[in-house]
Amino acid sequence: MAWYKYVFGVPTIIGCMIGSGFVVPAFWFVSLAGVAWCIWYCQQSTSLTLGLAAAWWTWTIKSLFPVSYFLSAYPIDWLGFSLGPLEPVVIAFYWITVAVWLGVGGLVLYGGVYVVRAAPNWIAYAAIPVIWLLAELFGALSFSVFTFGPGGAINTQFSFGFVGYLLAQHAWLAQLASVGGVFGLSIVATGLALFGQQLWLRRYRVIGVLSVVGFLLTSVITFPTQPIPDQSFYTVATINTSFPTTSRFTEQGVVMVQTQLQTALDAAIAMNADYVLLPEDARLFDQSDTATLRAYLGFKYGQTDTIIVDSGRVAQGEQAVLQATIYDSNETAMYQSQKRYLVPQGEFLPYLYQGVLQAAGYGQAVDFLSSELSYRVGDDTSQADFAAHIPGVLFCFESNDPLGVRTIIRERNDSVPFIAHVISHAWFHTPRVLWQQTEAMLRVQSIWNDTYIVSASNHAPSYTVDPYGELMLPEVVAAGEYWELGVTQIPVR
Repeated sequence: MAWYKYVFGVPTIIGCMIGSGFVVPAFWFVSLAGVAWCIWYCQQSTSLTLGLAAAWWTWTIKSLFPVSYFLSAYPIDWLGFSLGPLEPVVIAFYWITVAVWLGVGGLVLYGGVYVVRAAPNWIAYAAIPVIWLLAELFGALSFSVFTFGPGGAINTQFSFGFVGYLLAQHAWLAQLASVGGVFGLSIVATGLALFGQQLWLRRYRVIGVLSVVGFLLTSVITFPTQPIPDQSFYTVATINTSFPTTSRFTEQGVVMVQTQLQTALDAAIAMNADYVLLPEDARLFDQSDTATLRAYLGFKYGQTDTIIVDSGRVAQGEQAVLQATIYDSNETAMYQSQKRYLVPQGEFLPYLYQGVLQAAGYGQAVDFLSSELSYRVGDDTSQADFAAHIPGVLFCFESNDPLGVRTIIRERNDSVPFIAHVISHAWFHTPRVLWQQTEAMLRVQSIWNDTYIVSASNHAPSYTVDPYGELMLPEVVAAGEYWELGVTQIPVR
């Protein structure tokens, strides 16, 4: 086979197979077949150089699928100005380069398979699922390095494309997330792929086909959950919004948003909700002066029995943090915590991309973007001092961190009534690929941490995920022009 076919031909097909399940969740079994083929392709390689190139290309192609939600950012209307014909170029550049950075994980996969293929089969096949997971983590690490910037950190939190999330589509296999979260599921997914590979290679293909059919049939059977005994429930109200992204650029727009949010909050309090969650960056309350805000909340809501969760941009010098404020009217207490994981390009501009734009003659755009996307990780990210009846707060895209919920629960010593997941997907236009993956991430985290996760969303679906990974849709009890008030009953545990 010619080298270019070896490096780009078959690997392109394999990469498309693996990536397909992240775009069409029902194709999760096709993705696992791609994983099996990818591993076999690495095992058969006779050239180290070509093998590394083919593995990198395979992982780059498969990474294009889970991060394809970047394409739904067009047109970019949340900046308040247009980049003109540069917009599709910038979006495509970011989408492709992110896949390239994640594709570096393929080098680790090939290197690991190359090392263990001389070992006895049982050792090699026991090691490969772990190698695959390490490759995924290395790809995430590579992403953090190449997208490093003023608000970034070197980490492995960008988990888009982890094959473990594919098993979240299978109600029964998803329960294995209780041991190790998505890390454990990635090992299980790779193990299943290897099992199928061996059935195929050993010509036990009838068994293989029956196994696939069995998995497909059981995937539509709901996992049996434990019945909830008679007990009390929390009433959790979520204010879900769809305000125009340009509304914050005019005084009239800001007033409109504030007025409608206040109307929604008043409706939630009137129905005696125990908790009211607003979406990320709702900015209903002015958090710039904590003492004044505490006094205002005590005056306005001190006689109610509601816990309110709001969040917004708070200036810290020339920079900004995203901060959540939780007001407990029962105890007239206020709790605050700041976002600990920021998204490159959405909340800060990576140094590498700044340099590329400046070199292309867009220095003025870089200056503007750097001022607008000036978020930093705050100094007060811990939620350890929250009272036991205060929910944990998981900001938007922190769900992408496999340890996002677990970190909060450990800080709280397992004392949380539920996790409030506040979301804003206003950067995008109906990003279904992002929504599907966010759902899978929340399912895995709810099962692993045995907790309810309640989403309050701006420009995104809102739902609750129970400890078995099942979705509970809120009951819509009120609505305005750009908002809906949903209610969900969460059992007191």
